[in-house]
Amino acid sequence: MRPFYFFPLRLVFILGFFVFLIVLFVLVQVEIISYVYERIGISAVAISPLLLVSLLGSAINIPDTRIHSGPMYTEQIIDVFGMRYVMPAFETQEDTIIAINVGGAIVPTCISLGGAIQVMLANKR
Repeated sequence: MRPFYFFPLRLVFILGFFVFLIVLFVLVQVEIISYVYERIGISAVAISPLLLVSLLGSAINIPDTRIHSGPMYTEQIIDVFGMRYVMPAFETQEDTIIAINVGGAIVPTCISLGGAIQVMLANKR
């Protein structure tokens, strides 16, 4: 039995992801990313682990707060034998969760803070 919801471009996105990984690997090999990280004070040895931690951390979201939304009313239009029927509206209560992404917020913030601390320590000397 096929699922009700089918995403037709799944293969395109998976192939695009692998192309992105190959381009990222080439950029690291060409040392463009290495140059940028070394300019902010991170050694070339730490670049690949930082990128890997950022990639793996992007799957982790830390919930921060929950916003209660008001009632939502939806209507569903159904076609039966060429006649349109509007199903009665029903109310759903859904909340919005505000979360912090580890790979997209925490890791880059730590990298930036580490670079800023190194710059401050270098200026004190």
